Amino acid sequence: MRPLYDSGRYAEAADTGRELIEARPDQGYLYYNVACCESLAGRTVDAIEHIRQAIGMWEGCRDMAKEDSDFERSGTSPLSRNWSAARSKLTGAIRGTVARANFFRRAARWLQHRVVGERPSPDGS
Repeated sequence: MRPLYDSGRYAEAADTGRELIEARPDQGYLYYNVACCESLAGRTVDAIEHIRQAIGMWEGCRDMAKEDSDFERSGTSPLSRNWSAARSKLTGAIRGTVARANFFRRAARWLQHRVVGERPSPDGS
């Protein structure tokens, strides 16, 4: 995947990355890297979906995505006029995914305490 990315063959890199995801669907960094390639290839909708999945699996990529130049478009692309709206959707997806993850963590702790009768550990897990 990396040689394709480095040579600017982003669509091919994204397709290769999708194959890797099929083989290793538990690896959040694969979803993130595919989202980067899809973004650069102009596959905005696919990029948004894959970054959502990546954030759901790997919290650390949220901050990376905010600063990653792979999610920015230059003014030379015919898709650039739509990129601002797509970036807003991506940012919303990032925030929504994190909010849902936080909700489910809190719900799990509540259930653990109320239903099972266990106290949450000091580290919050």
